[in-house]
Amino acid sequence: MKIGDLIQVDLCGIVEDDGIRRSCGCFLCEDDSNRIGLVIKRSEWRSGRWLVLFDVGDGWVNDDTLFTVCS
Repeated sequence: MKIGDLIQVDLCGIVEDDGIRRSCGCFLCEDDSNRIGLVIKRSEWRSGRWLVLFDVGDGWVNDDTLFTVCS
C-alpha cells in the first residue's frame, strides 16, 4: 500500500455476543460504508498504519487489515 492508492477493505465478520449476532462496531460497519477509500498518509509514529479517506470519513488502516488495492 502507498499514498494515492485506492483500496477496498474486506467485509468485517459478524460478532456473536451472548447468542446475539451484530456487526463488529467499527466505523465502516456502523456507518454502512462502501469500504472504498483513498490512502492519504502514512503514520509517522507507528509503522504499518495508513490514514485512509472513506465515504464516511477518514480512519486508520493497518497493514494486517484485509484489503484489495484497486489502483
